[in-house]
Amino acid sequence: MRIKYVILNGPPNSGKSTVARWLTRQLSISDDFQTAIQDEPAGPVKHFVATLLGERYSEMNKDKPRAELGGRSVRQFVINLSEDHIKAEYGPDFLGRMLVYRSLRRLNPKPDYVILESSQDGAEIDAIPDRYIVRMDRDGCTFDNDSRGFLATPNFILLNNGSLDDLMGTVILLVENIKAWAQR
Repeated sequence: MRIKYVILNGPPNSGKSTVARWLTRQLSISDDFQTAIQDEPAGPVKHFVATLLGERYSEMNKDKPRAELGGRSVRQFVINLSEDHIKAEYGPDFLGRMLVYRSLRRLNPKPDYVILESSQDGAEIDAIPDRYIVRMDRDGCTFDNDSRGFLATPNFILLNNGSLDDLMGTVILLVENIKAWAQR
């Protein structure tokens, strides 16, 4: 089986990390699939910047202007580095191609599914084969101050406005949809 990529596409705080963990657990339990969670295509850029600053990306205030970044926030700095430098030099699909490379070369054992907790733009996503896009919506969550937006043509729309039990029920339905898609 070729690696299948499940891309969670939604604004910050829409529940992508929670759903990624639950999807991984449900896919592994249901049919003994090997799964892996990876950050978005720009994940290595974010973690590179955090390492330079001597911090963990997950614990940073990403929207606070920082003097050491010329007054930019971490989010603005990463967006600038990705968009204006990396993609300008290596092409708009470079980070997507590198994500596939990392999953094929670095993950061991090779997973059946790679769950991407986030996504960037169409060119990066187009570089990822065998992809299933989950659009995540949650009241009050927007892409303001973010370089991302909703991707076109999601395979599944997940509305995260209820309880954790409601969300888990939706994740179980999502797992069934993903498995049916993977069998095509």
